[in-house]
Amino acid sequence: MKYKLLILYIITTLIFCFPVAPASAEPGSETVSVANLAIPETLGKVNERFHGTSDRWIINIQDVHAHFTAQENIGAIIEHLQNTYGIDTVAFEGGWENTSYQETRSLPTSREKHMLTRALLEEEIITGPAHAAIFASRPVHLIGIENPELYLKNRDAYLEYFASKDKINAQIKEADRDMRNQKATGYNSDLRRFDSALEEFRLNSAIDEFVPQAARTAREKGVNLSDLKQVQIFIDAHAIEKILNKDKLAAEAARLMQTKRQSHLSFEELLRHGKFTAEQLQYAPETKHYLELIQLQDQLSHEDFFEQIETMIQRVKASLFISDAEKALDERSERYRLAKKIITFKATPADIKTFEDSRSAVESEMEEMGLAQSLALGIKFYGFAKDRDQIFFDKINSDQMLTGKNIAIVTGGFHTDGLSQKLKKAGISYMVITPSLGKGSPDEDLYLKRLSETVTADRQTLSALQNRISDAQDHAIAGAINALIHGDVRDLREAVQRITTLYEAKVNTSSGKSFLDIPAEEQKAAVQAAWDKLTQDQTPMTLGVLATSLAEILKNSKEAKILIDRILANPARTVVVGYDSFLDIPDVISDRVSSRNLHLSQGTDWQRALRDQRPLRDALSKRTLAIIDNEFQNDQTLILHVSAVSLLLYPVLIEQGWQYSLDDPQTQSLIEGYLHEIITQQDIQLSA
Repeated sequence: MKYKLLILYIITTLIFCFPVAPASAEPGSETVSVANLAIPETLGKVNERFHGTSDRWIINIQDVHAHFTAQENIGAIIEHLQNTYGIDTVAFEGGWENTSYQETRSLPTSREKHMLTRALLEEEIITGPAHAAIFASRPVHLIGIENPELYLKNRDAYLEYFASKDKINAQIKEADRDMRNQKATGYNSDLRRFDSALEEFRLNSAIDEFVPQAARTAREKGVNLSDLKQVQIFIDAHAIEKILNKDKLAAEAARLMQTKRQSHLSFEELLRHGKFTAEQLQYAPETKHYLELIQLQDQLSHEDFFEQIETMIQRVKASLFISDAEKALDERSERYRLAKKIITFKATPADIKTFEDSRSAVESEMEEMGLAQSLALGIKFYGFAKDRDQIFFDKINSDQMLTGKNIAIVTGGFHTDGLSQKLKKAGISYMVITPSLGKGSPDEDLYLKRLSETVTADRQTLSALQNRISDAQDHAIAGAINALIHGDVRDLREAVQRITTLYEAKVNTSSGKSFLDIPAEEQKAAVQAAWDKLTQDQTPMTLGVLATSLAEILKNSKEAKILIDRILANPARTVVVGYDSFLDIPDVISDRVSSRNLHLSQGTDWQRALRDQRPLRDALSKRTLAIIDNEFQNDQTLILHVSAVSLLLYPVLIEQGWQYSLDDPQTQSLIEGYLHEIITQQDIQLSA
């Protein structure tokens, strides 16, 4: 993990991002380019920049799961991106819902709001992006980019590894000991020393020590490294870093910042944007060295740099071998190291690519060591992870909420590398930001607990505690804050528990179980709640349905007309009916054309309607749209079957993100039976 998270990074410890904006500074009041983006060093560091062929930038923030300080800093980075660069859309892995936390964000800032949200962040109930959205001055749109089924498969593979982790670690420990013994007797002294330094580097990421040392060994052995430009850039940057006087740089920066009191930009941002004149820099020699340093840093590419480091390592090793046996042992050691990274889920996309080139030999050797099954599990896990990379890439380039503008995306380390490769290949500009971890390290146990939380019965979606960024969570948090303010809950702990209980209740009575799995009284209560929601709930929602589909529903359900009346009776509900011919429009609709919340849309092409019809377009952007259509497919909205059950349940499905097994005829029939019972009982009461 340390090796994977690493990049360059003694250099970035010198990025002096002095905060300068007074409270009255207007965000975005200066013209700034995202290409020159910088963040305060206390929050994190920009690890890589790639200038592609387009003006659009993807800001990839590397997620560190189950780490409070990292999540806190991710939230602060998102706030900085919005206030300074106008970036207000954030895609994220680990979920597939969308929200801006509008309900919680609209609550006035209060002690209760600050205390509860911080507690939720500490308890891993909300994430850094969620915290940023809750306190943003303008909406931050959080867009989930997962495929639920694929995410679940990847998650299951991860949990399968943890179930046998102790056994795997014992096998790895024994294999490590055996490999060390072979090297101790099979390597010459020079090769042993270099290999020891290499192992230390790979274990502790001491890159600032290892790269210059390896380069010196290469020179001593006459190894040519002149073609490894990235390595040379790093060495040059490291040399500047060593001679840079930090105290003088800080003094120069403070003096220069005195001339930019009204700017909202940091020192590095001003420097990158050329806001200091040549005359000013003439009397700031350390600042000029620092500018040279960050310009060298910008030339470093994560993928290319580490690839060239590996090339340097192999060349140095080749110069140190004195027998074919040493070379063969080293090759076997490298294959074992590669397999070990896959088995322990610490591989990078580059590792996976290398593995594919030597797969047969690796698998054969792992079979001999009794690790074949563990390797197969790792291969399966990374196969799903790579497939998710492709999903992420496709969505940030096709989802209407994400395309055509600069956005941020929050992904874990493996996905960060994989997505960077795809963006570079497509010529899309990007940069990678790693949040500061403070003094803490990732909590693997907490991360595992988060992954292990409630799995659904039908295994089609995850617990809301995994897919946690959602309007449902927003509603629960806002309610808990109000409960704290009005004294309905006694303390912070009870408020946190209230959110968890409410959220888990929605999971357990909805996406957590199939409708057929819950007791009959709960089934009926759920249908009754959905029935009441049609008129009582005032959350704006839109339903799209074709006239022909509506006619089919009316033909097959006695309750359909009553459901339509009930929907149109709620002014918060909008119904859009698509038609080719007026003859297709059922009487129940034509008799109600004067209803303000009923819209007729000529044509049955939903893609065109989503683009041209304002009610549909607006609802799509807010993720408050459901379409009843057996054939249409669209991953940006809720698509339901042509059924009276869909008329009943669409508001609940939109708001809570849960689905009963609507594909199952038995479930549909059961829900329709409860609906008939509710309506019949209501008629009896009215007659009485």
